[in-house]
Amino acid sequence: MRLHAIVREAYLNLITGANAVLSLVIVVAVLGTTLSCLDAASVGMMYRTIEQYSASGADIRTVVAKNRIDGVSCDQLSSRADTTASGAVLEAPSVRLLAAPDVPLMVYNVSSGFSQMVLTHGDNSAMVMSDELAARLGLTIGSEVWTNAGSARLSGTYDWPEDGRDSRLQYAVLAVVPSSITHFDECWAKMEPGHGQAYYSELLTTAVFAQSNADVAQYGQVNNLLGKDISPSRLINSRITRPAPIIALVVASLIGVFSVRR
Repeated sequence: MRLHAIVREAYLNLITGANAVLSLVIVVAVLGTTLSCLDAASVGMMYRTIEQYSASGADIRTVVAKNRIDGVSCDQLSSRADTTASGAVLEAPSVRLLAAPDVPLMVYNVSSGFSQMVLTHGDNSAMVMSDELAARLGLTIGSEVWTNAGSARLSGTYDWPEDGRDSRLQYAVLAVVPSSITHFDECWAKMEPGHGQAYYSELLTTAVFAQSNADVAQYGQVNNLLGKDISPSRLINSRITRPAPIIALVVASLIGVFSVRR
């Protein structure tokens, strides 16, 4: 085919609109990509919200029943598929550092499961305290801590920021004790969100010893600043961009019909 004929054919296609198909394909592709990106960004934002909820300790459910918590049952809650960690805690007499006798330190006897739930550095073989308290006292993992109750080695630390969570652990010392030797005051369990308070309460009740004429157990969460509960599936399914694929399909169909009629 001669060059003159090729140029003439291209010109005829241009003035008759035969090449409009390419433009329509580009429009549909841009529309579909834009809507898909918006939906993906919305889903990503939802997942970040869920991660923040969990990282703040809002998914840690608690039950308080003075001297009525079974430490063994509490630790065993972590074996459930919807519970990633659990442990019991009991307030103990405070101690004073020999280097700073005027500053009392809160002490909590905790089960092994509890220490593992909060621990971020080191291990729970000896004394555990928050990162901030260790920094203020100039201690590092392995340091010997001298108190009026004796000495102990700092074996681990945990991160406990001021983000609305229970502030008692921020300047506290944790001492790990066998979960079977005593009754505890509280049971904490890090549970999958979205089930509702009645569900959490029912599970936590299994760690409470039943007693007649006893105070009613109190249920709550470590951090309620981000809400009582959050449902990941409901949050994602209710996003405003969920119909994006359907919208893209409808608009593409309308463009197709318009182009054919044209």
